[in-house]
Amino acid sequence: MFYTAVFQFTLGLAFLQILVLALRIGFGSRVHKIAETVGNLVFWIGASYLVNMYLNSSTTLSTYFAFWAAIIIVLGLSIVARAAVLISKR
Repeated sequence: MFYTAVFQFTLGLAFLQILVLALRIGFGSRVHKIAETVGNLVFWIGASYLVNMYLNSSTTLSTYFAFWAAIIIVLGLSIVARAAVLISKR
């Protein structure tokens, strides 16, 4: 039940980031703010997927450590997405 709440929390933050991104693009925010929001969006979508895939399915110890390894990978993907937005706007 706890991991279901964590999944819903991360999914809610992902939807919030989608809304913030739409507002930033709509109001013409600066590029680094848009890149930050894209990076956050990638992280929260990835975290939501990983919580649902690893933690909601089973709670064995090996799955728990695989979850944290995958979170580190998603963090790296978030940084790459942020950099891709910054590079594409130059």
